[in-house]
Parts: sequence; structure tokens; C-alpha cells
Amino acid sequence: MISQDAAISGLVLKTINSPAFGMGRKFESIQHASVLLGLENIKNLVIASALKHVFDSTEPAVQMIWEDVNAVAQCAVWIASSITSIANDEAYLAGLFHKSGALLMAKRFSDYDQVLRIAKSDPGRWIEEEERRYGTNHTLIGFILAESWKLPEIICLTILHHHRESCSEIEDKKLRELIATIKAANYILDVILLRESTTASDTLDFFGNEINELALSSDEIEALKDKMTEFIFSK
Repeated sequence: MISQDAAISGLVLKTINSPAFGMGRKFESIQHASVLLGLENIKNLVIASALKHVFDSTEPAVQMIWEDVNAVAQCAVWIASSITSIANDEAYLAGLFHKSGALLMAKRFSDYDQVLRIAKSDPGRWIEEEERRYGTNHTLIGFILAESWKLPEIICLTILHHHRESCSEIEDKKLRELIATIKAANYILDVILLRESTTASDTLDFFGNEINELALSSDEIEALKDKMTEFIFSK
């Protein structure tokens, strides 16, 4: 069935042959690639394809968000691999959808690129600026969108809460860890891309709590940076 859909077949082969997947050889058989990827990874590829189709746009703001989302989703999977309570597919979906509300707003509002510039220098102001301009924010819109797509509740709640300054008040340990995973992945991406936000003390506090939540060591963070660097710049 997969081999009959050219778009999905292309995604499967592109994924398994990418440096990020680390197979070390080139696959040309869609059947072989599908077996190696497994059902959950293929399901994620289909959802990613559907999301990208919905938000297909030449707007620079949309493209910038989409590039970030792809990188964060991959990094979230690597982080989740060392956290037993979070499945890789949960981390991937949370990473993929956590800025879906921002994608929608970028398509709807012509000045959203100005909001993104503020967010890149100070992520803590992102929600505040959206609410000041539009009366709503991307976490709430993303939550509603994820619910309409019938994504798992933990994914929906991660989208809703991923801009909380601290997750310490959330009682559900798995939800707390998934939110922390998404925030840590965003921070690592910002560091690699040398964004201004990584040097601001309040931003370090914003992300630092979540890195502590995950108990990531400096060596683990450096290893994640290396993987992310290869993933971003090998495209």
C-alpha cells in the first residue's frame, strides 16, 4: 500500500537514507525500508506530510517555523531515547506539533515575522507579544488544532504548556518530562544556530529548569548538539 503512494514512498526512502537515521548504506527498496522504519515511524512520516501540506506556504515566516519544527522533533526523539517514560513517537509528534499554532498564525497574519524576531531574541516574550497583537497565542491555537486531529492527550497538553516558565507544578511526571524535552530541544537548536536568546540570563533560566528536570549532563548535551549540527547542516 505504501509503495502505491509516491509521496509517502519518497518520504520513507528519504528518511531511511538520511544521515540522521544513521543506517550507513543506501536503500532503494520501499518494502525493505518500510520494514526497517516500522509502523510508528511511518505513521509519523504520514502525519508530518499531512501537516506540511496543510501549512504549505512560501511565506518566509512559515518556512522558518517549519525548519525549526523538523529539527526540534528529531532532537526530541534523541532526548526521549534516554528517558524511559517517553516513547520516541510521542516525542516526535510533540516536537512536530508544538508550533503548529505558530504556523497557522504565520499564514494568517502578515506581520507575524515581527513576532518571530522578538521570540528569537527572547522566547519568554513570545506569548505576550502574540496576545498583545492578536488576542490569542500559538499554544492555545496549537492545542485546539491537535485536539481536532485527535492526537493523544499528552501531546495536546504538551503543546498547551510548552511555554510555561516552569513545569514543576505539573503533577504528571511523564507530561512534565515531555514538555521539558521539547523545551530542551528548542534550546539546543538555538545554541547551534547562535541565536541571541542563548546569552540572555532570563532565557537561560527559562530553559535551564527543564534541562535540570531531565537531568541531562553536560556531556549528553554536547552529544545532542553534535547530532543536531549534523542533522541541520547535512541537508
